[in-house]
Amino acid sequence: VVVLVVVGGIAAFASPLLLRRLRRDLERLRAGATLFAQGELSHRIVLGREDELGVLAQVLNSMGAQLSSVIASLEQRVQERTQDLEERTTYLQASAEVSRAVSSILDTDELIQRIVAVVRERFNLYYVGLFLVDETREMAVLQAGTGEAGRELLAARHALAIGGDSMIGQCVAQ
Repeated sequence: VVVLVVVGGIAAFASPLLLRRLRRDLERLRAGATLFAQGELSHRIVLGREDELGVLAQVLNSMGAQLSSVIASLEQRVQERTQDLEERTTYLQASAEVSRAVSSILDTDELIQRIVAVVRERFNLYYVGLFLVDETREMAVLQAGTGEAGRELLAARHALAIGGDSMIGQCVAQ
């Protein structure tokens, strides 16, 4: 009887404490899950328990970290694709402008100058040069160039051997 009375007294005293702790930990789990649902994926639920509730908190924390990683990866991919689309748009705009110039400018020299100017401007390049193959098909001759470098090279009648050591000569040969 004494043992039953002691155990009953301990149970009567400990039950409210255990229930209060259980309610507190369940409220932390609910609040943490609500924050995750609202997008606060960096939030961590800390219970300091090793039982089922502690494991549930760890699983929720792991899920939040994994979702955060997936979202960051998706954002990076969206950014890369947006940049790729912007580059493609620039290429298409430059192509359209060159096409308009080709269809409206009848003078070859004026057309070539307009093309290098459009390409330099649209792609924000320091220098653009346009080479044409000479009659002997042995040299790539600079026909238009932008900026001071272009003026100097044009004045020097810059030409490169087709298939020679230069990148342009190799490109023309290929």
